[in-house]
Amino acid sequence: MKKTFLSIFLSVVVLASLFSVNVGAYQISGFEIKAEGVLLSSLDTGEVIFSRNADKRFYPASLTKIMTALLVMENSKDLESEIITISKSAIDSLLGTGASMGNLKEGEEITALQALYFLMLPSANDCANAVAEHYGGSIAGFVGMMN
Repeated sequence: MKKTFLSIFLSVVVLASLFSVNVGAYQISGFEIKAEGVLLSSLDTGEVIFSRNADKRFYPASLTKIMTALLVMENSKDLESEIITISKSAIDSLLGTGASMGNLKEGEEITALQALYFLMLPSANDCANAVAEHYGGSIAGFVGMMN
């Protein structure tokens, strides 16, 4: 009885899959994009599917922090024990810019893991500068690593 039921069930599943219809596209209705700038393109063809203000310049801000965090993870030997020291220049270069800060202090020592938290949660530019100096030798050296 169980074998008969199982074979009928499997037969129905196989037949249903043979007659299924593939849908090539799905359109979401009632969806609103609120971003000021958008560019959506096909990775297969490069065709632009949707854009808004595609030629307007936008600053990368948080994308840069994500790249910085990625380089920390790739270059740290041990996130929990590697120490990054906050330099005076990591802080001073941001004074008066209105940049998001983690309120780190000159000479303060944080682990690479703590640096990841500072980068991703408060989007701390002072931490990003300290990480750049630590791994790249300088901010310019770190930019070279990013590229």
